[in-house]
Amino acid sequence: MAKKPNVQIRAPGQADTPAEKPEAAPTETPERDPRVALTVKVSALDYERLMLLKARKRRPVQALTEAAIKDMLDNEGV
Repeated sequence: MAKKPNVQIRAPGQADTPAEKPEAAPTETPERDPRVALTVKVSALDYERLMLLKARKRRPVQALTEAAIKDMLDNEGV
């Protein structure tokens, strides 16, 4: 594929000069999330209850499920 010329749009009467290259954005790599994805299947009734809890506590479902799993593991002594 042919490379497009780097030319800026100019007003009539301006000199033909190539456009300045924009500064490159720093290539910072975001930190990787150390957590692992988990899929949970629940009944329609439990899903509805979870959505009601989400609305009442005003927290994302992920935060609610993480807290519930952590509480369960702590109670089991694992």
